[in-house]
Amino acid sequence: MYLLNTTFVIQPAVFANWKKFIKSVYIPLSLDELKFDDVTIMKIHAEQEGGDLTYSVQFKTPHVEYIQFYQKEIQPRILRELSKVFGETVLPFSTVLQEVTLDA
Repeated sequence: MYLLNTTFVIQPAVFANWKKFIKSVYIPLSLDELKFDDVTIMKIHAEQEGGDLTYSVQFKTPHVEYIQFYQKEIQPRILRELSKVFGETVLPFSTVLQEVTLDA
């Protein structure tokens, strides 16, 4: 299983608008384009300068090719839209994780 994790550092003043964007734009576009298996939103408990909030949006899939296509073709469009709406008040970064088992 693979996980595409995008972490967002959000200034408190725009948090309500970010939530709307994530629910109405980011997640629907991501799910519609690639049919990811699942989406999870997590609050990250870490102190940020200026009281910024940190959230993680995670998409799961058994196919790494889905993530590669998404990162090349879809995510740049969505992140451009995010930047257009929020500028530097929301900063995203993404990582790809692969589930593994650690055998003895």
